[in-house]
Amino acid sequence: MHYVKHFSLDEANSLIPFVREIFDNAHRLILEATSGQAPSAGGNGHGRHGADPAGKIESANALLGDLTDRGIVLQDASRGLVDFPHLRGADEEVFLCYELTDGDHIVAWHDLHAGYAGRRPIEEL
Repeated sequence: MHYVKHFSLDEANSLIPFVREIFDNAHRLILEATSGQAPSAGGNGHGRHGADPAGKIESANALLGDLTDRGIVLQDASRGLVDFPHLRGADEEVFLCYELTDGDHIVAWHDLHAGYAGRRPIEEL
């Protein structure tokens, strides 16, 4: 086995709102850091790491770390692409694959080494 933590489809789907929130916040911080955009409404620009661009990037990385801390595999932060390790049958490890453009639930899965190009409909799981 490659992964210690394995998610059921229901468990992974229940985490999609959390995943979406993490990516929304991380993408906002990165945009602010790279564009010089003022902090969003309600913020004073003095968050955990201050208003400087490096601090915003550090905060975004910390948010993305929250995903990996839960056992979610971060594949592409800019696209919002993650994989949830899953056991298919008794001992076949696969990934439940989620990208922000997939909407509110997981629609695909793939073998560990197939990558995004090997995505298959969740109904085939």
